[in-house]
Amino acid sequence: MRLSQVVRPGPGQFLCEPGALNYLDEKLSSFANPVIITGELSYKAFQKYYKGSLELPVYQYDGTASHEDMARLSKLMEDTDCVVGIGGGRALDTAKGTADLLQVEYVTIPTVLGTCAAYTPLSAVYHPDHSFKVVDYYEKAALLCLMDLDLLVESPKKYFMGGIGDTLAKWYEAEGITRHVATELPAMVQVGLKTAKVTQELLLKDSKEALESLERGELTPAFQRVAEAVVAIAGTVGGFAGEYGRMAG
Repeated sequence: MRLSQVVRPGPGQFLCEPGALNYLDEKLSSFANPVIITGELSYKAFQKYYKGSLELPVYQYDGTASHEDMARLSKLMEDTDCVVGIGGGRALDTAKGTADLLQVEYVTIPTVLGTCAAYTPLSAVYHPDHSFKVVDYYEKAALLCLMDLDLLVESPKKYFMGGIGDTLAKWYEAEGITRHVATELPAMVQVGLKTAKVTQELLLKDSKEALESLERGELTPAFQRVAEAVVAIAGTVGGFAGEYGRMAG
């Protein structure tokens, strides 16, 4: 079996720390007309922790992560040179798809810890009726993924639990795919598989403490490790392992 092995390492820059939104003005300083794509609740969470001076145009996505909504948004922001996606998976996937249509840079700012969408150069695309359509892969990765731990430690627990479960599954999916491969795996695939094993071990060790940290609204090293595993480390599994590290089913 020979599967496609395009390596997608991740964003140009990844920044995860308390108060990370304080860097946003500096990181966007080279752009003339950046804009925001977000959802209502996501933008409120962002505003609570963003203390910068930028007043960017804000565009609401319609909740679908559809090609239709990406096309609608792209027509509204034809003069932009950078799209800033703020929110959960569908908001970020919409921002990535819109940036791809416009052929401009994009920045991702996750407000929940449910998926690795902030890290990966792809979108899960849905129909306007919210039924699944396709996965789109992009040639351009995010310029920056910015994770503010002060914001994320107050994010909804149900998304964090889902993100932990989804990330934990990556090792078992990858192992289920590769156990049947008779030949030696490519070097990059081996990197992805080792990364999947790291996520499994880290989550089995730290998830309980990380969830308790979220419940208390208290930053701990365990919370940061699990947050990074759900977003960044998980995103590298498929990025390096390709189809050997994606959905086994």
